[in-house]
Amino acid sequence: MKSIFVSLLIIQSLSVSAQNTLDWLKSNVVPISTTDQYINNAKEYEPLQKILAGKDIVLLGEEDHVFANTFESKTKLIKFLHEKMGFTVLVFELDIYALSKGYKQAVKENNPILLSNTLYGFWGRVKSTESLYPYIIKSSQTNRPLKVIGMDCQVAPFFSLPSELDSLLTAFKSPIREYSYYPAFKSLFERTYRDISGYQYRLSEKERLLISEVIEDILFEMDLVSNKNEQIKLLQQSLVNFKFQLNNVWQNQPSNYNFLGYPIPIDSMYGFVSDRRSMSSQNRRDKMMAENVRWIKEVLYPKEKIIVWASSEHSMYNRHEANFHNFLVDTSFTFFSRFKFNQGYRSMGTYLRDFFGNTLYSLGFTSLTGQVNFDRTGQNSYMGEVQTADKSLESYFSKLKTPNGILDFRSRNLPVELSSKELLHNFIGGAPNTSGDITKFFDGIYFIRTAKPLEFIKR
Repeated sequence: MKSIFVSLLIIQSLSVSAQNTLDWLKSNVVPISTTDQYINNAKEYEPLQKILAGKDIVLLGEEDHVFANTFESKTKLIKFLHEKMGFTVLVFELDIYALSKGYKQAVKENNPILLSNTLYGFWGRVKSTESLYPYIIKSSQTNRPLKVIGMDCQVAPFFSLPSELDSLLTAFKSPIREYSYYPAFKSLFERTYRDISGYQYRLSEKERLLISEVIEDILFEMDLVSNKNEQIKLLQQSLVNFKFQLNNVWQNQPSNYNFLGYPIPIDSMYGFVSDRRSMSSQNRRDKMMAENVRWIKEVLYPKEKIIVWASSEHSMYNRHEANFHNFLVDTSFTFFSRFKFNQGYRSMGTYLRDFFGNTLYSLGFTSLTGQVNFDRTGQNSYMGEVQTADKSLESYFSKLKTPNGILDFRSRNLPVELSSKELLHNFIGGAPNTSGDITKFFDGIYFIRTAKPLEFIKR
């Protein structure tokens, strides 16, 4: 009888605790009525002016590159941050050189489609972001433009970095162009740049060394230039990224060679066979992305406030402390193995927090229900249902009346239930497959009631 009484007390206590948490959420969640990018509900975002006071960099995550309502919400947030809070630089998870060139060309031609075409299709050619690019181009005609640039070290060869670099060296009458092996470098550089995801795996040690050494000489020569203009700064950082991609990103992952049909160069300095559990390639990429954001903030646009658009697995803090569940993955393939072996994966957001401290704010996104197509090209159907577990952050949000909302984890008296290490989350992939203290991963979370798949624009 006593044990039954104790059990009833425990159940009652849990029930009261859950109700207290729900009441707290009702008082602290910023309600958002709609994610529709064409409905002006900017007034609902006004509490962000207090939440983001003193922040110079805001990271906007996403569950995966396929959540249309998340993209719409980010589009609305970007406009608000630009118009009401003075954020004037938008940084995408894309090649730093390509997007900068695409933006400048689009502004010159007053062509928002050119800008959107420079982005990956899942961001640039979908209806959920279609109002963003005309907004950006229109802002360029004002005294406070919203400038756009990339921060990824992975090359997207939409424009020709080798050609622009050669023109600059010619204008400078650089002695590097007189090297006997400069023509060989130029040819190798152009071919590798056009297809770095494949051609770099066919390079010999000698060819790789040739590209790296000449680029190092060019970087040294650029260092000697005083009063660098924006073009030189961009070219210099783009070369740093190209060399980094060539020599460091994914070079020690055997699966990439197999995937592309090339033999693994056994005992090669750049292609050694690493343990499949190694997160070193991902760590290097995330660290370089963080260094690029730092460069944008401290060198290119030192007096401006920055918005970063990236996936949550990059923008979150302490990814290595998250626990992943129910991922059915082939751990021999690098891209998916990061979900299986994540304990050594240090995310971009973690590096950025080390750099910028309390002037940084990372906002995660999560969806409660709905359906999305996980094919990022829009060509195939790989539909998946968004699920909410009973013991999850999303289960609390689902009990609120507001369709969508923003919760700042720095709010006073945060209930302990919301920071439980056992609580499941949907912030990666849209399924309750991640657990851990959510307050260690983000400064705040934007929840969306219903997710929908991307609708691609045919051009």
